[in-house]
Amino acid sequence: MSQTKKGLSVLLSVALLLLFTTQARLVRGTEESSGLLAHWKLERNGNNAVAGGAALNMETGSRTCYDTVEHVPGIQIFNDTTLGNKPEAQWNSKLGNSFSIAFFFRTTWNDVSVLFGNGSKEAAGHFECYLIGGQLAFYSTELGDFSSGTVVNDGKLHHAAVTYNGTAISFYVDGLLVKTTDAAGSMTDLENAAFYIGALPDDVFAYKGFLGDLRIYSGVLTGQEVADFYAAYFGKEGPSVTSVIPAAHYPFDADGADRQDGAGDFSVDPGWFCTVGKHKGILLPGDRGLWVENCSVPMRDQFTISLFFQAAPSDQYRVLAAKSTKADGASHFEIYLHPDGFVATYMPGLTRDGTLFLMGDRVDDGMLHHLAVCYNGKIMTVYLDGIYRDMLDMNGSIAEAYSILSVGQLAESGMFFDGFLDDFRIYTSALTSEQIAELAASDDSSEEPNPPSGNSLSYLFGIFVALMVSLYLGKQKIISQ
Repeated sequence: MSQTKKGLSVLLSVALLLLFTTQARLVRGTEESSGLLAHWKLERNGNNAVAGGAALNMETGSRTCYDTVEHVPGIQIFNDTTLGNKPEAQWNSKLGNSFSIAFFFRTTWNDVSVLFGNGSKEAAGHFECYLIGGQLAFYSTELGDFSSGTVVNDGKLHHAAVTYNGTAISFYVDGLLVKTTDAAGSMTDLENAAFYIGALPDDVFAYKGFLGDLRIYSGVLTGQEVADFYAAYFGKEGPSVTSVIPAAHYPFDADGADRQDGAGDFSVDPGWFCTVGKHKGILLPGDRGLWVENCSVPMRDQFTISLFFQAAPSDQYRVLAAKSTKADGASHFEIYLHPDGFVATYMPGLTRDGTLFLMGDRVDDGMLHHLAVCYNGKIMTVYLDGIYRDMLDMNGSIAEAYSILSVGQLAESGMFFDGFLDDFRIYTSALTSEQIAELAASDDSSEEPNPPSGNSLSYLFGIFVALMVSLYLGKQKIISQ
C-alpha cells in the first residue's frame, strides 16, 4: 500500500513539473523566436524593466500603485493627473516594419484614454495603444489609426497583442485574433525616445485601470505564440477564499442566522427569513434593520466587505451595512444605495471620506446582486457580481472601536433598507479578484463558496493526471496478479 502511495506521489510530482516546464517554455520560446525588444514587468519588487526597456520612473503611492490581478503583477493607474507624474522612461525605439506589442490590462473606463505610447504626438516614430468607446486601438504617425473593433472595458482582465508584419496590423484579445487591417510603411527608429504610461506626454487622455507585463518585440508573434502565451499565464490558480477566515460572518440562514466569527450576534425576527433563488437570507421590512452593540472588527487599512442584496427602486437613501455612527468619525463606515439606484460608500477615516459612487451600474432592478468593497491601504476597489467595476486611490484607515455594527439601517437609526440581504462578511484583508468571483458564485446549496470554473489548461492537466493514475493502478493490478 505504501509503495502505491509513493508511486502516485511521484506521478503527481512529474505531472506538475511537466505542466510548469511547458508553461515556462511557452513564454521563453515566444521571447526567443520574436526578439524581445523591451519588457516592463511592472512588479512591486522594482524589477520593472528587462531587455532593452529602461527602468520606468515609478511614483508609487501617487499616480500609480502596485497591484496583482489574477496572478499578473502590474500597476493600477489613476486618471487624476494632480496626483503626480505618470510612469516614464527613455529607450531606443526600433520597431521598423515588423513588431509586436503584448500586455495585460483591466478597466471599465469609457473615455478616450492612452494606455501607453512612445515619442511626441504626430512626431516621426510615435505610436500609442489607446481605448476609444471601450475598444482597443493603435495609432502610429507613419502607419495610421487602427481599431480592434472589440469592446474590452468590461472590468475583466484581458491579454492583448498588436502585431505588424509590414502589410497588416493585427489585434489579438485573450489569445484570439479579433481583427486584421491592411497597412503599409515603417516606423522611424528613435534614440532615447520618451516612453510613457497612462496618458500622452502632455497628460491628456489619461487612463484609469490596471496594466501589467508589457512587452515589445522586434518581430511578429504568430497567432499560436500569442495563444500559447495567454494560456500559460492563465493556467494558474490562486488560494481559495475558503482559506481566508472572515472576522465577521452572518449567513442569515433560518437554522443559524446569528452564526458569526467574532463580531457579536444579530437577533433576527423569524418572519424575516426567506429564500431568493438558491440563497437563504432575510427580507428587511424598510422600517427597521438589525444591529449589535460593542462590536470590534479590526478593519484598519486592510479589509473586504461582502454581501448579497436584492432591491427595488426607491427615492430614499438605504443603508446595506454600517458600523459606528456618523458622529464617531474614523471608526464609521457605511455602504448604501443612492436614490438613483447605484451603490455608494462613505468612510470618513479614509481620504476623500472614503466616498466612491458606482454610478455606471443601477442595482435597484429587482435582481439579486453580489457586492464586494476591498481596500488595501492604497486603493478602494468595488466589484459587482464578481466583476471589477471601479477603483479610487485612497489612504488612511478605519479606526478600531467597540461600536454598533448594523445592516439595513444606520446605527443611529434611519436610512432603512427594504429588500433582501444574505451572507454578510467582513474580512481583515483585501481579497483577490479571483476570491471575490468565488464569493459571488457561491450560494446556499453548499456550505462553502463554489470553486471557480477553472480553465482549459487545468482541465487538460486533470485529465492527464487521471489517465496517469489509471494506468499506474492498472499496472499494479497486473503485477499483483
